[in-house]
Amino acid sequence: MNLLLREKLPVILQEFFWDVNVKFPQAPKLVEGIRVYVAPNGLGIQFRGSSERVAIKGKRSIVLWEWLSRLLNGEYTLDDIFHYAMEESSISVSEIGSMLKTLHCYHIICERESLIQSSLKISNSNENSTKQQKYFFQRVFPFMGGNRDIAEVDVKLQKSSVLLITNKELLEAILLNLRYSGIGSWGIVILASKSEVLDFIGPQNLSFIEEHPIKYLTSFNKNEIRYLLDNEIPNYKYVLPIINNPNPFFSAEIARSCFGINRPMLSVSFFENTYEIGPFFIPCGDSSCCACRHLRKQSFNDSSVHDFLYYQHLNECKLLFDSQISGYNLQGANIAINLALSQIIMSITQVAQPSLINRVLSYDALKLSVSVEDVIKVPGCPYCS
Repeated sequence: MNLLLREKLPVILQEFFWDVNVKFPQAPKLVEGIRVYVAPNGLGIQFRGSSERVAIKGKRSIVLWEWLSRLLNGEYTLDDIFHYAMEESSISVSEIGSMLKTLHCYHIICERESLIQSSLKISNSNENSTKQQKYFFQRVFPFMGGNRDIAEVDVKLQKSSVLLITNKELLEAILLNLRYSGIGSWGIVILASKSEVLDFIGPQNLSFIEEHPIKYLTSFNKNEIRYLLDNEIPNYKYVLPIINNPNPFFSAEIARSCFGINRPMLSVSFFENTYEIGPFFIPCGDSSCCACRHLRKQSFNDSSVHDFLYYQHLNECKLLFDSQISGYNLQGANIAINLALSQIIMSITQVAQPSLINRVLSYDALKLSVSVEDVIKVPGCPYCS
């Protein structure tokens, strides 16, 4: 850092370019594939052959671009650019600073490759598919949210950990999708005994599952549930319950444990051919949890009490649900699982705020109907207040 150079810059530029939260590239380079053309009232930039365009107004922007673009090749540091701008009589440092801020705002510049040390690893037998997923992360994620380059995205994904809570019937479909997520570590709580899981999926697949820390929950006794959750959840940064016909009290207990130690939780529930994703519960904010939604449903939906008692009776008597008799629509389940994982990854990498905070997305896999329900936090909720 050239402190003498920095002191010569206007205060507004100092506060922006060296703010740790801005994360401006220290060796800026233009992203590949953009096309620049002279617009009627300024400069036009088109992205990677797509229809997306950015217009920088003012004929002065053309002059600034012609001077600045030759320095945006990754070989010049931010200090070098400002140093040359001070020596150039035809332009001002403030103008160059404003142009750099505009290019940064529209994600037109990125960090030099030599400063990016990507460590993204996705375990998958299909190497070509893995490469395509990695290309997507490199191309899209660094230019969104608070990430300066792909290295920051990699670090966030690799350091993150998620606790998965699910039924044995959904386990294979979920783990198949997890291979592409890039998330560093997973823990699994299966709502069945080890022998039941082994009978269901076979010993070969069980060996793959047991690469992750795994716990088996066979009792729905409240004390045993709380003991397991309170011991497992603190070891992970996110909690993702994906459960078929979940017991409302069990889901609420997960929310209670997450609230106590400030762990985000995204609920995914399967009901026959209807799939519900959300709400995304962030304990430190004013977001609603799954218990808030159950309380709202019991207040406004006459049939909710009947549904609750029906599923509670099946759980207590260890009777099969309809889907356990007729089978699972795993193709529809994959859609819900992928939607949930995209929300989790969005939150981990800070690409954007998850869209299911205080909302529940429901869709019917047979009718292909989709709806979004707003869920308002219940004041005094016994599980998240």
